[in-house]
Amino acid sequence: MDQSQMTLVGRPTTNLELKESTKGKKYLQFTLAVNNGYGKWKHTLFFPCWAGENVGRRMVNGKIKKGSLITIYADFDVEERAGKGGSIKEY
Repeated sequence: MDQSQMTLVGRPTTNLELKESTKGKKYLQFTLAVNNGYGKWKHTLFFPCWAGENVGRRMVNGKIKKGSLITIYADFDVEERAGKGGSIKEY
């Protein structure tokens, strides 16, 4: 089976907190800010990240906070979602 993988080094934009779905499943959702490029081409990319309960709980218990430098090894997937006004956005 082919699978897309990526490694990101960045900083969460908020403090991490487990959330609960409407079905009672716990999960972690946050945005990771990653600096890219250098000099006049330096810019920040923002990646939406999700983790299930086990990984999410380890991250929260590991005292990862807003601005902590972390490395994430993850599967990569692009999803289409309807934005405001019905426009389609890829994440």
